[in-house]
Amino acid sequence: MPLELRHLGSELHVPLKPHVIVTPSGRYAAVHE
Repeated sequence: MPLELRHLGSELHVPLKPHVIVTPSGRYAAVHE
């Protein structure tokens, strides 16, 4: 997971799962590898 996503998750206090990110709108989006 990119460090930026980890940083974003920690700032929003949202646990990020390996294949899920939180978009700026606060919605969850699947990460397609």
